Amino acid sequence: MRKFSATILTIFITLASFTVMAESGHSAQPSNSKHRTWIEQMKQAPRGPFANIRWYCSDGTVLPPKAYACKDHGGGVQHGQRNDQTRTLREKGYWIANFLAGVDAKTEVAREDFQDRYNQLLIEKFLIIIDDGWIMRKAQFYRGAFQEEDEREGARKLLTEMAAQAEWIGLRYPALRIGVRLLPHGEDTASVQMVRQVAASLSDQDKGFKTLRGKIHGSPDAGDAKRVRDYVAKNEGLENKAKYLELADEIDSVYQAADLPDLLQENAKYFTGGPWLQKILLDAA
Repeated sequence: MRKFSATILTIFITLASFTVMAESGHSAQPSNSKHRTWIEQMKQAPRGPFANIRWYCSDGTVLPPKAYACKDHGGGVQHGQRNDQTRTLREKGYWIANFLAGVDAKTEVAREDFQDRYNQLLIEKFLIIIDDGWIMRKAQFYRGAFQEEDEREGARKLLTEMAAQAEWIGLRYPALRIGVRLLPHGEDTASVQMVRQVAASLSDQDKGFKTLRGKIHGSPDAGDAKRVRDYVAKNEGLENKAKYLELADEIDSVYQAADLPDLLQENAKYFTGGPWLQKILLDAA
């Protein structure tokens, strides 16, 4: 508990130290019981902070979900459409239900209120981790609400852009490190693709697995391996149990830590804004 409390304190003190509301363009909002009620409702709602699923095309068109919906609109990304309550909270400066899919990293980092938005993004991610999904408690099982590979790609672009700027590997480096820890940003590997493919194949044969399949595809984490094993344990008459257990093992392998020397060498290339830091990483490798 002491370690857990220290982690919370470190994150929130660090983020608070870099958040200046006057610079963000948002005035502090008074406590509002109605807004707190909305948050509690989102935690229990099957769709969380979303109304439905939509495609967001590169030309600004928003379309209902169907295969290749943005094909004639320059491409696009699919994810949840924020409901009225979520949009109202965001208009008041509470940046919840964030997406990184399709983010223009240079434009985003250049925003005057980026520090505020980034800090709130990290706080939301932290709450999702420690509060059983927070407002995504049920929505993480809502198929299509998140496209995990697009979110990781967006996070990778954002963090890479930040790492190339001197201020984010100087004064703001602690906040960047927290982002690296909280925002999934790894590249799409063969193992990750296999996990998605096997989960999809199993759900095609087993309707009871569809909800967990949606979680694995949209909001995966290391705990999915245990969820799969628990599913097997609860369904004694399940056919092809070995396939489910192989999936759990594959999920474990995806989240297994890489060798530190290789990791240091790989990450050194991103810190172009601080040659001194690149040298430290390469020397340590």
